[in-house]
Amino acid sequence: MTENRYRIRLARWPKDRSALRQVRETVFVQEQNVPVELEWDGIDDQCLHLLAEDDQGNPIGTGRLLPDGHIGRMAVLREWR
Repeated sequence: MTENRYRIRLARWPKDRSALRQVRETVFVQEQNVPVELEWDGIDDQCLHLLAEDDQGNPIGTGRLLPDGHIGRMAVLREWR
């Protein structure tokens, strides 16, 4: 059995936007058929984001903490679940 290695780090919306969007679009829009206009609610720049990356630095998961303390948009690519 091969051990999968990954890391979870604090992400910044402007800098890490592309990686965060990639995971969320794959999981929510493509897999779960969430309408794209519902996925992008315009508050990501106000949230605290976490980004999970594999040992090559590829994005594999994400989540966000809203200003009011709610956790949302938790997503992990299928092959990492």
